[in-house]
Amino acid sequence: MPLLMTGLAMVAMGFISPVHAITRLTRQVSLALISLVVTLVVAEGIFRVVGFDFSGGERAWRRVPPYYRQPTEPSGAVFFRRSGPERWTGQVLNTRLRQLGVLPNPYANEPAITVSYDRNGFRNPEGMSDWQIAVAGDSSTELGYLADDQLFTSILSHRLEAPVLNLGVSYTGPVDAVELSG
Repeated sequence: MPLLMTGLAMVAMGFISPVHAITRLTRQVSLALISLVVTLVVAEGIFRVVGFDFSGGERAWRRVPPYYRQPTEPSGAVFFRRSGPERWTGQVLNTRLRQLGVLPNPYANEPAITVSYDRNGFRNPEGMSDWQIAVAGDSSTELGYLADDQLFTSILSHRLEAPVLNLGVSYTGPVDAVELSG
């Protein structure tokens, strides 16, 4: 708005006073303002293309273990899933409690693990295309604080010698369904 008002004022000055000095000044200021706007537009385009995060929000989001991030990808009418694929390595419970400022932290000595999510945002091996059993559920099925081989779906698959698909996503219990559909 201030830029628009300045531009209109300069145009008005050009019509009102034909004095050469004012016309030259108006022309120089106009050129400077146009150059500034063009520079800002080009910079904005470049930063959008490279995906630069000025606020650091994306980095902060990625430091939170995936299990504790609210799912954002729509999956049907009322449920959401995680985006994928993703691998996260660290101390899941300790990291989250530390981020929340919980003291004393009973998980300070938790071992670091790697959790992985397939391209659909579920805790399955990447490239899994066939299964005999599918288990849908909430955080108790996702189990984002356990290593991949410790998931009950992984153990079930190993014991039955049959591929088991894990469709668990935290934040998808009955209360969430009621809140999202209402």
